[in-house]
Amino acid sequence: MGKKLPPHPAIFIALYAVGIPLCCLQLVFPPASLISLPLLIVASIYYVLFLARLWELAQASPLKIKKPISGEAVGLQNVPLFNLYWLFISHRNLALHLNHLAGQEKIPVTLVTVGCALSVSIVLSPVGFIILAITYFHFYESARCISRKGK
Repeated sequence: MGKKLPPHPAIFIALYAVGIPLCCLQLVFPPASLISLPLLIVASIYYVLFLARLWELAQASPLKIKKPISGEAVGLQNVPLFNLYWLFISHRNLALHLNHLAGQEKIPVTLVTVGCALSVSIVLSPVGFIILAITYFHFYESARCISRKGK
């Protein structure tokens, strides 16, 4: 399983946590956009890398549920309106595949709660952002343990 480990979610979560409020602040203080735009672009790049590498790792799962290739999994999140549906599929199935891989290899890791992965798609608010952060940390820990086991 010589797949590359995804970037740690703390990177893009911190960039989003700073960039989004700065983006809102630009209504009052226009130069804030000079800081927020680069932060949000870098955060988005790390987020895409994170999801793509997780899906590359999930390709080893023998589960017979939807398993898109990494480019498809990331790309379909950018299709207007369809992305609302796709969030449910990609987060839920990613959790199922990573949990199955961890169980199959008997890797001692906290399994990703599928309910948390689904609630990320439902709750689009600051509470959703916190749930998303927790879920991504679990995704990362699973990927790290699965990658380590493959070496």
